[in-house]
Amino acid sequence: MAPENDEGAAAFGDTAPTVEVVVYRHGEVVHRELCESTEAARDVVDRWSELDGVECIVEDLAARHEPGQILQPDIDDLVDEPSEEDEYPQGPVPE
Repeated sequence: MAPENDEGAAAFGDTAPTVEVVVYRHGEVVHRELCESTEAARDVVDRWSELDGVECIVEDLAARHEPGQILQPDIDDLVDEPSEEDEYPQGPVPE
């Protein structure tokens, strides 16, 4: 069940897994596992590293953005106004 308010959403976000281990064998993904700590991720890497041809990548999923941290473009940046050069092109005037 999803949280109904911001306080509940924040609490849910705090308990979500923050590390993902992606296991490759001979260049193909063979396993993905979400972990709640770097220690748990280390255990996963240790288990899989015993096999030949295996490479493990640990990705940090902890980067979170609060609503006020997401950059939004200014409306003036979105409007493409003609410059003076566009209004008065240089060069010969066609006849």
